[in-house]
Amino acid sequence: MKKIFRWSMILVLLVIVGAGATVIHTIFWGGGNEAVPPMRGISVLDAVSQIERMGLEVRVEQVDSTFPSGTVLSQWPEPGTRIGRNKVVILKVSKGGHRTSLPDVRGLEKDQAVKKLQGLGFSIGDILKINDDTKPLGVVLAQSPSAPAMVEKGQKIDLMISKGPAVAGGKVSVPDVLQREEIVAQKLIQESGLIVSNVEYILTMNTPQGMVMGLSPKAGTLVNPGSGVILRVAKEGVPETAKTEPPVKEKAVRVSMPGMAKTEPSSQPVQQPSSLESQNSGETEVAPLETVPEEVKKPEAEIPGKTAKIRYQVPPLTKPLQLKIELIDISGSRIILDKAVKGGEYISINETYGQEAVVTIYLGGEFVWQEKYR
Repeated sequence: MKKIFRWSMILVLLVIVGAGATVIHTIFWGGGNEAVPPMRGISVLDAVSQIERMGLEVRVEQVDSTFPSGTVLSQWPEPGTRIGRNKVVILKVSKGGHRTSLPDVRGLEKDQAVKKLQGLGFSIGDILKINDDTKPLGVVLAQSPSAPAMVEKGQKIDLMISKGPAVAGGKVSVPDVLQREEIVAQKLIQESGLIVSNVEYILTMNTPQGMVMGLSPKAGTLVNPGSGVILRVAKEGVPETAKTEPPVKEKAVRVSMPGMAKTEPSSQPVQQPSSLESQNSGETEVAPLETVPEEVKKPEAEIPGKTAKIRYQVPPLTKPLQLKIELIDISGSRIILDKAVKGGEYISINETYGQEAVVTIYLGGEFVWQEKYR
């Protein structure tokens, strides 16, 4: 009797252990092994229906984006990940155009930055001016919120503006206006307490028209307030040195008929006979042919692509995460960056695109920011 009771207890214990193992397996590994399909870019309704048919649960999180409302921006787990049934799939879905991409206006002249921000529907907040040894007076040093970011239209944007280098002794430092437009350069010089005494326009085919190529005195030179500065500005055209190059001399070609005596070329200038008859012999020669150089057709200039200036500051992180930047333009979709980054790392990319483009940034597999370029 005791043996029967003992075996009964062992059997009950085994059943309990087996049931516990089944529960644990179901909780941590699920009852199946489904591969999560790719859902990025499709409608949230289609994505939810597809996930529920697989026996999985779904959680939708709405985020601000310029994508149409209801578009799936990112998912977790990543496509292809195998998970058990009853597990949760998280979808980040676009709310629609509730927010606008904030541009980076650092390096622009104050009026340029204000015009650009106000043109996108933002308003200007506080303006702080500080001395800076590297930027001329009137140039934007920083902005808050910093770009890139998706912010509400009408939000106030604070700007930090350079007052130029702090100089003692009553002297003024000539601002660095190279590679700036002529109008902007003149304004920066005037705001620095100097005057533009002259503008010299230089014919060039290598520098965009209206851009400052040089200045005198040089940038950083200490001068008295009110001193004059000469600007050298690019003007589209062919430089005089290129126009005065001597033309290439064409050699005359003398063709003899069969049986004629060969005539050696002479360094003396050839006098043209008045007729096709040779004056020194009875042989008939063909008059020298004038060589007309064929017009060299220059290849049509390729239309340069536009450049998307992508700037992103990685937020503080406890561990490195994978940063992925995707660009979509007329040629299709392409990944322009996919690497692990650390907290605080600054990403700066200039990427060429056609017509218009949409740049989307994902950090750790999650959508964080998006901007359109036209």
